[in-house]
Amino acid sequence: MEEMKKKEQTADTTEEKEQTEENNVENTSSEIRTVHGQRVGLEPHKEKDDGKKNLKTIGEKIGYFWDYYKWTVGVVVGLALCILLLVRAVIIEMKPPIIYIAMMNAHMESPGDATYGDDYGNQRGLDPKSGRITLDVDFLHPELITDADLKNDTIIASMQRFSASVTTGNIDIAITNPWVLRDYMENNVFHDLRDVYTEEELAQFGELLTYEKNASGEVVPVGIIINGHRDIDSFYEEGETIVIGIPSDSTRVERAKDFIAWMFEG
Repeated sequence: MEEMKKKEQTADTTEEKEQTEENNVENTSSEIRTVHGQRVGLEPHKEKDDGKKNLKTIGEKIGYFWDYYKWTVGVVVGLALCILLLVRAVIIEMKPPIIYIAMMNAHMESPGDATYGDDYGNQRGLDPKSGRITLDVDFLHPELITDADLKNDTIIASMQRFSASVTTGNIDIAITNPWVLRDYMENNVFHDLRDVYTEEELAQFGELLTYEKNASGEVVPVGIIINGHRDIDSFYEEGETIVIGIPSDSTRVERAKDFIAWMFEG
């Protein structure tokens, strides 16, 4: 009997140990699962907070867009403006010229100070859509060209541009000093005014006519003094004589004559 009781006690003990080991295994597995769950991201998913989910108002959304894309928007807008300006310039240049007025040796703080082109067009009722009126005030031509002038890129470039413009027929009117007409008449760059005005028309200018030698050595009327008209004196040195002439290659001589008439109306 005692031996049977010992066997039963041994069996019970063995069973308890097995049960305890099973419980330990389950507990250990649970802990491992928990640990592994943390490692493999079994925790609740956390969304990346990029700030978008907090945007509730239109203003906040616009602010977010601007913060992230302002440089892109700036570049696109800049390119669009450049294209528009280029297209506008091309459209303007495509218009046929109505008249091209050149002012040489004028003194002004900005090109917009002189408005002869716009004033002439408005008072003559010229439609700006039908063509372009150009007033160019950037020409320079010293009376005596010194060595320093020859080294001055601005002066040399200006003289070359004027020469190219008159010989290609672009300029219709030149407002300048008498010595400019004198220098250019060596090559007959300006009209002998007897070729564009009748004798009676020239007589109206009287002593306002200026004379220079042409390429043949003949003294001919080439300029008309316009001091005292249209406030032209304000753009030149006090006491300077200001004359107006018509380049010989101009294809709009009648328009040039009308501009000179307009100058004397004011």
